[in-house]
Amino acid sequence: MPNFLKDIEPDFKIQLLELVPLLLSPENLVVKEIHGRDITGKELVEYFKVLKLILLALIILFGYVQPIHFEVYRKNWNKNRR
Repeated sequence: MPNFLKDIEPDFKIQLLELVPLLLSPENLVVKEIHGRDITGKELVEYFKVLKLILLALIILFGYVQPIHFEVYRKNWNKNRR
């Protein structure tokens, strides 16, 4: 397995060692809600994926991008979900 960490600057790794515990410490975590219901991280990711698809559809409806771009995105998204 390749070691990608060797390509990362040492100072960046040091900063990550300080940042990650702050982000993930239990006292800093907040339960997310959608429509008053607590959700899991996985549900939140799926929610944002759906929102992205809705926004792309709206962009296509209003003519800001060609529909072919949406089709390519949809095929890639479905392929990644398997």
